[in-house]
Amino acid sequence: MGVILDYTGSEASGFNEEQAFLLAAELMDRARADEPPFRLVFKDAHNSPERARRAAQEMIEEDVDVVIGPATDVLVPVIKEVLEGTDIVLVSANPTIGELESDSQPWFRMSPGNLTGSTTPELIGEHMAAEFVHRGLRRALIVSDADVYNVDLARGFKTALAGRGGEVVAELSAEQAQSQKLIAALSQQQADAVVAAVQLLPAARLIADAYTSTPARPRWLLTPRLKSEVLLLNTPLGALEGAFGVSRRIPARSASCTSALPEGCFTSAFRKAWGGEPFENAYFMYDAAAVTFIAADRVWRANGGSMDRAQLAQAIFATAARGGVLIGWNDFSGAVEAARAGAGVQYSGLTGAIVFTPSGVRVGGETVPFEVSHGVFVDGN
Repeated sequence: MGVILDYTGSEASGFNEEQAFLLAAELMDRARADEPPFRLVFKDAHNSPERARRAAQEMIEEDVDVVIGPATDVLVPVIKEVLEGTDIVLVSANPTIGELESDSQPWFRMSPGNLTGSTTPELIGEHMAAEFVHRGLRRALIVSDADVYNVDLARGFKTALAGRGGEVVAELSAEQAQSQKLIAALSQQQADAVVAAVQLLPAARLIADAYTSTPARPRWLLTPRLKSEVLLLNTPLGALEGAFGVSRRIPARSASCTSALPEGCFTSAFRKAWGGEPFENAYFMYDAAAVTFIAADRVWRANGGSMDRAQLAQAIFATAARGGVLIGWNDFSGAVEAARAGAGVQYSGLTGAIVFTPSGVRVGGETVPFEVSHGVFVDGN
């Protein structure tokens, strides 16, 4: 199994996602007892197309059967191009967009889209506009970069805001939004909030500059990818107080974790393993890993200890088959026993039930509002 993440670069979320992946790997190893573990290969894409291309080529040379990754949408076309012509299965934890899949060569995505025509980031942008207006706000200033996720999200936000009677008073590129230009735009346009559709570390610099340079500190509307403790750690204390946004609904984040059943709580298991907190993306990475491990174990057993990639793709689809043995996020022993008995499974993980279209798009897409209160992210209802 190959894993391509960004351990360095402007996103740099790879270590937290890798920890979620390794937690799933450890639980699957325990369930398989004395059977051989899966071979794991990790590569750093550095949030760079050229490095991602090299990493994908190295995965081919390593003869992996599946690649889990990359971390961001912008790198998917590069990796897909390199893997084209191979039968290596591609599973992505968080990237969502692009028309790069087909029924004959699916691209499995754990982050849900919807079936109404919007891509996931456009849908998120629409929900952000609804939350913006719900809070009594009307005038938005948008700062965005050229990342395809942020471009689509900003487009969805603008369209939905206009439809709700609001307006975008100004738009700045991330390169234009230096402190003086942002100050000028805010003083001239009287925006109610600034939409930060920018990658994480550049967003942190922008927020820090605005906090120290603007007389009236702006209120921030954040994308789901900015809902990260890394952003809080890289901005001045108080700079994000009152910031808000919407993010994908993750049932496991709202489930109560009791001291009586700590083994059933993902956050407790994550803290015990790594001593830290899982970020938003880690939940989707865990489910991507779990689905892949469950499917790979099933194919390995059916083929007497060897792997068939076409069967692996079909087994990933089968993990969501209704009517099978219901498998929770940490019930790998149940999945292994079902595979030994030849029974089907239905995995329902940290991010909820998983249902794929024939090309690998995950159906669904509920969102939840969040805000920064007393220096932490708090989910609404």
